[in-house]
Amino acid sequence: MVTPVLLLAALALPARAATLATAFTDDAGAWTGGSVASGVLGARDGAVALHPGAMRGFHLAARVRLAEGTRLWFSAGAATLSATYAPGGGLVLGEDGAPLPLGEQGWTADAAPLFDGAAPDVLHTSDGWFLYREVAGSVHAATSPDGVTWTDRGAVVAGSAPDAVDDGGQVTLYYGCPDRDAVCRATSPDGLAFTTEGPVLSTGGPPDVTVAPLSDGGWRLWYADGGGLAGASSTDGRVWTASGGIADASRLGTLDVATFAGGLAGVWTTTDGLSGTDAAPDADLADPTGDRGPLLSPGFATWSPDVPVAPSLARDGDTWHLYVEAVQGGVPRVGHLLGTPLPGAWVGLVADWDGALLTVTWGNGARLVTPLAAADAVYFGAAGLLEIDEAQLTYELAAEPGDTGDTGGADTGDTADTADTGDTGTADTGDTATDTAATDTDTALVADTAADPALLGAAELTGEPGGCGCAAPGTLRGAGGPLLALALLFVRRRR
Repeated sequence: MVTPVLLLAALALPARAATLATAFTDDAGAWTGGSVASGVLGARDGAVALHPGAMRGFHLAARVRLAEGTRLWFSAGAATLSATYAPGGGLVLGEDGAPLPLGEQGWTADAAPLFDGAAPDVLHTSDGWFLYREVAGSVHAATSPDGVTWTDRGAVVAGSAPDAVDDGGQVTLYYGCPDRDAVCRATSPDGLAFTTEGPVLSTGGPPDVTVAPLSDGGWRLWYADGGGLAGASSTDGRVWTASGGIADASRLGTLDVATFAGGLAGVWTTTDGLSGTDAAPDADLADPTGDRGPLLSPGFATWSPDVPVAPSLARDGDTWHLYVEAVQGGVPRVGHLLGTPLPGAWVGLVADWDGALLTVTWGNGARLVTPLAAADAVYFGAAGLLEIDEAQLTYELAAEPGDTGDTGGADTGDTADTADTGDTGTADTGDTATDTAATDTDTALVADTAADPALLGAAELTGEPGGCGCAAPGTLRGAGGPLLALALLFVRRRR
């Protein structure tokens, strides 16, 4: 018997909305393909799939890893995200791409430092690579065709702690002004012959400066003056407005950032090594929830037992490069490290589709976006071994012709709802939500079980393998909350 409360709940909901979730404790539930062992769904050189039916939007949260192999992919409709765990590997979704997050990189240091000097900064442009560093009160330059083999070009300006950006085809250099507490600016058509333009921002001490044009417009400048990190903003990179302190020096010392489509990555020095963030939630880097580290610890290179400082982060396609200052024999040196993606870590994937655009976030990395017009299933596959230990899909099915949705009465075209027998009001184990003797198949409860499965949220995709991070049984998030729970109970009791 259906109560009025349940009838009202069903009327309040869009037709055919549901949440499918599992921690894979016993079997794959609604997933097809692969096999379950110890709370993990695995597929080797293959794929697993979930088929809710023709959807008009969904939210997917899953925790995955590549224990072996080099490539993982996720697809919905005509859109595919690939994550390649190999040297030079990265993320690709449609026309959008990004490197794998910093926290998923293994760092290999060169056998020897590149140069004497301090506070290195590296710029990668279409004309090649430029490295700037501080040597005895001047900024020295070096050039390279590949970011690995360098040629020293000597001093280019008097100053300290340089940071260079590609500004519309010319190299713009920001640095500590000589003999004053201020940031100076200079420009060059070739990265070697500079025209100085004088101070652009006064600081409270000799600045260690970092500058970046932001992907959403405008410019951001960060500078450390000994007491902490402060920021400034600009519309053109020339006129700057200080915005005050951001963090103390113990958290964001000697910061460097790299911007790319869809993300802002940062690295900085702490007391125990080099830390970073893969996709900063705000331009001030004030939110520590994205902090990862240490990425490098003391002893990161055979030629330096100390903590690396003054990092510079650069990207060549999907490959990360790190340049750091470290001490060798009491002398500051500039060294280079190359990042290589490492399989074997559990990574959270969150995908949202609003019927027009698919937005995917991989781990703590950048958000990638691509158009998507239709989808009736989601797939995970891999070359090698793919593992999933938690997954949740919240979706709404597209209305079929003549389908008015479950409103408490018979579905349009359903001639057998009133003739169901043996229905005691409890959920049938293994119920696939198909009305017996009916012509209408209701796919809103593909994974119906006798007890609601524990559900996970996107914010809970962390922790040890097999960890659920679950809500209380019967709790639904992101799909109507208690009303949807009542609606699901109502649909079960109809059978």
